[in-house]
Amino acid sequence: TSTYGLLNDPNLPSYMSYADALVGGGQPWLASGTFASITKDITRMVSAIETQMGGNLQDNAQMVMALATGYRSIFNVREATTGVSVRQWLDDTYPNIRTVYTPKFKGAYTAKDVVYLFVENAGAYDDADVGGASVIQAVPVRYQVIGSEQRVKGYVEDAVMATAGVIVLRPWAFSRYVVSA
Repeated sequence: TSTYGLLNDPNLPSYMSYADALVGGGQPWLASGTFASITKDITRMVSAIETQMGGNLQDNAQMVMALATGYRSIFNVREATTGVSVRQWLDDTYPNIRTVYTPKFKGAYTAKDVVYLFVENAGAYDDADVGGASVIQAVPVRYQVIGSEQRVKGYVEDAVMATAGVIVLRPWAFSRYVVSA
């Protein structure tokens, strides 16, 4: 069977691309990303999550923007007339978004870099479990016996095999974007 995780879970929404972002084509963030294109892409990602959540996204919902390593510099891009940086804009517009960087997102989608935005604890919206996390890091379990039953001619025993890795629990709380050419 296939093993799915954060990068290849079939329940996650499709990747949006910078080519779709601006009329006439978008711009890769590192190569030629402008203040307008980067902020528009981030706004599109937040709007996509809000739409997927049926308009239930609260303004104070804690979100995580996970970027490929090497994209820290996009937050220094400034708007030409006001001098406001993308970081200042993000802190003012979406103060509840924290950024993290991971080398696993470099070349993650058809050799292109990606960025994910997701609601950190989307369980508050569906009350499906106690923890409420949108994504979890599962601790490996090698082999665990579920139970056994004694029968006339022996035992019947059942067990589970290993489970490990990053598991997406609430794919509707995610937005994914391709950010490189």
